[in-house]
Amino acid sequence: RMRAFGILLLVAYVLSCRPPHNAPHYTTKDRVNKATVIGLATVVSVNTSSRFEATALLSVVELYKGCTAEEITVSGFSSHGVGSGDCLNAVTKGQKILFYATGASGVYSLSYLGVYDAVVIGKTIDTTAEEITCITHKSPAIPSTVDRPGCIIMENYKICSEGTQPSANGISIWVIVIILTGVMGIALGIALAMIIYAIARKMRKKEDGNSYELASQDWNSSEPDTELTDQS
Repeated sequence: RMRAFGILLLVAYVLSCRPPHNAPHYTTKDRVNKATVIGLATVVSVNTSSRFEATALLSVVELYKGCTAEEITVSGFSSHGVGSGDCLNAVTKGQKILFYATGASGVYSLSYLGVYDAVVIGKTIDTTAEEITCITHKSPAIPSTVDRPGCIIMENYKICSEGTQPSANGISIWVIVIILTGVMGIALGIALAMIIYAIARKMRKKEDGNSYELASQDWNSSEPDTELTDQS
């Protein structure tokens, strides 16, 4: 009985972090608005000495919001591992993560709105990073990274237009479309001019040929009849 009771407690603990059916749906924009620091980082080490939560030393690769040093310590990670039921994100050394955090001056903790939603790991990192970049660009009220000692500078700040993904090197897709349209228009104009010139030249040759034939006919009709002259 005690064993069965222990299993039930374990199952209840693991399932305790499942959000209810009527739980609010948080978007990336909600998470961006709440967090004061958002960045892409590599996990250098994880400290699980606390029973309640773990801290991780992160090497920040790129910032999307806020200002930090190149290495920061962030609390709020799971100290028991993935799926342990403590509702916190678990990470391991060497992982590449995208994190949402709050805090300043070297004291940071993960920013949760729901369960397991303060860290992005895996294939969705790049997509989420692009979405965050668009949101931060469209929201001037959100402070971006500033150039001062001890801060990483946001290097990959892309310009996003409504309903489109960020384009390479900060160039808007619409600018590329306009340039290509202009080049195509010039090319079509040159091609049309060449066609008109070829037609006009052909017509001119034809007119010159007709004029030559008329002139030949006139010259032939104006020659005297040598046979009549000889008979006379």
